[in-house]
Amino acid sequence: MSIVPDVIRHTFTALKKDPLGMAGFVLVSLMLFLTVSAAWLAPHDPLEVDVANRLAGPSLAHWLGTDQLGRDVLSRVLYGGQVALKVSLIAISAAMAIGLVLGMMAGFGPRWLDRILVISFDTVRSFPTIMFALAVIALTGPSLNTVIGVIIITSIPV
Repeated sequence: MSIVPDVIRHTFTALKKDPLGMAGFVLVSLMLFLTVSAAWLAPHDPLEVDVANRLAGPSLAHWLGTDQLGRDVLSRVLYGGQVALKVSLIAISAAMAIGLVLGMMAGFGPRWLDRILVISFDTVRSFPTIMFALAVIALTGPSLNTVIGVIIITSIPV
C-alpha cells in the first residue's frame, strides 16, 4: 500500500474540517488552473493595443475592462500569472536546494564553517528585501533573471 494516497486522504480530511483551509485550497487551485489555462481562457491577446477602447470599464467584451492602451486586463492578468508562477517555482526550488545543502554543511561540517554560514545568513536577512532588490537592479539592470536571483538569495537563509 502506498503512503501517497494516505497522505492525500489525510490532507483532504483535515481540509474538510477547516473551512478557511478549504477556501484557501480552492482559491489556490483555481488560480493555478486559470494560470495554466491562460492560452485557452484569455478572451483577447494580452499585448493587442486598442486605443479606441482605452480605460474602458468592465463589459461583456472586456470583463475586467481595459488599461490605458486599450489592452484587455483579464487577458493580461491570466498571462501575468504564468510569469509569476515561473518565477516562484524556479526561485523557491533553487533557494530550497541551496539552503538545504548549506544547512547540512553547517550542521554536519566543522564549527568554523557553521559560524561563517550563520553570519552570512544573518547578513542577508538583515537587509530589507526591497532595498536589496532595488540596489541589485540598479547595478545589473532590470530583468526577470535579476528578480529570480534576488528572490533566491534572500530566500536561502529561510
